[in-house]
Order: sequence, then structure tokens, then C-alpha cells
Amino acid sequence: MTSRHEFSAGLHRRRDAAHRLPPLDCGHRDPWTCRHHDRPSTRGVTEAAEHLLAIGLPPLFDAATCRALWPADRGLAAILARLSGAA
Repeated sequence: MTSRHEFSAGLHRRRDAAHRLPPLDCGHRDPWTCRHHDRPSTRGVTEAAEHLLAIGLPPLFDAATCRALWPADRGLAAILARLSGAA
């Protein structure tokens, strides 16, 4: 079993190693602590929804997809949530 000191020393070594790495696209240096890569890409959802709306069809996405879209495009996410009944 590791002591608190060994655990803390390991975290310090990880931080020091992360500072030696080039920054990720989001600006973070440690992928373990960066949460930007956890968020799925919403580009395909946005394009599909806009296409369906343009041809007069209601795009229906689940609540998780609407939540993922929220930080990128709140207006579209609100429309999709309302159309799908997730709101």
C-alpha cells in the first residue's frame, strides 16, 4: 500500500512530465486531467439537424445528444430538445 507521501510524489512527477510535453489543441498539457477530449464532436449533429430542418423534417435526437450540443450551439440544442420532447 502506498503512503500519502508516495502518492503525492507520483502526482508531482506526473505534473512535471506533463509540463515537458507540447500543449494539446485545447491548451492543456496533460490528457489525463483535460476534459475537452471527453466531449463528443457535435459537428455531424449540427450538420444533420440543419439539413433536416432545411428540407422540412424534424430532427429527433436523444437527450444525451442535445446535452452534448449545448456548449457548442445552445440555440440549436434548445430547438432539438423541444422537437424531440427532451425539454
